[in-house]
Amino acid sequence: MVVVRSLELESVSTMTIGGGVYSLVQSFDFKDWAAKKGHRPYEDLVVDFLPMPAGRDSYADIARRYREEQLAKGRVRPLAERAKESETLKYSAESIFVRVKHGWKALYTSWYPALGMASKAVDRLVPLWQLVYHGIILSNPFYATIDAYYERSGKNYSDSMQRFTYLDNAATRILKLHEFGGRPIFYYTRYEDIAPVKQAYEDYKKLSHLQYFYMDDHRELAPGVFLTRYSNGEELVTNYSPEPFAYRGRSVKPMSNELLK
Repeated sequence: MVVVRSLELESVSTMTIGGGVYSLVQSFDFKDWAAKKGHRPYEDLVVDFLPMPAGRDSYADIARRYREEQLAKGRVRPLAERAKESETLKYSAESIFVRVKHGWKALYTSWYPALGMASKAVDRLVPLWQLVYHGIILSNPFYATIDAYYERSGKNYSDSMQRFTYLDNAATRILKLHEFGGRPIFYYTRYEDIAPVKQAYEDYKKLSHLQYFYMDDHRELAPGVFLTRYSNGEELVTNYSPEPFAYRGRSVKPMSNELLK
């Protein structure tokens, strides 16, 4: 596996599509950069070459391998370890984030980059970032899962933007938030009804302990049914399909998820 760890601001992603197959290439045009800027790039190009065991080439395998390298090199530290040193961080990991006028409740540690726009080149989203950093950094999956528990009514600024609305409804956004191991964030809503915030808190109390564990696997079990497995052995099955799904002797209802310990 090849990992480029620098010059993010000077890279360009180029996608070509043909015959139902697309290829994505990351490039750095240093000659053009030097001609325009008149000097060298702002940092060196750093590339890691990480060996991958044969047969382990799923996106979960790739993410896990990179996480192992990050931890081994001391570039990141586990959230569980850092929470022992900081009551504020511990509180943040175990509570939801609510932005209120003139202030914030709980520490806003991180959120996933601004992805989530619909694209004809993408058939589904996978939690690649979360497979690397869950258990290390607190996150909310992407813009569409901010204020996930509220229907997009058109009253808020976010309601008019595609990246906030591309998931069909609140029920779908809530499931995606849980499937990707997210911490609920309320940011743009007017809080005219706080029942959704309360429901988010009640739901998160059942899942917040997972923030201290790595996301070790994610895969599709059946059309519209996804498995998220954590390093403590617990599994979350998320069922977006219209039919119940049987897994390990349990029946997961349509449009719901089930945590198996």
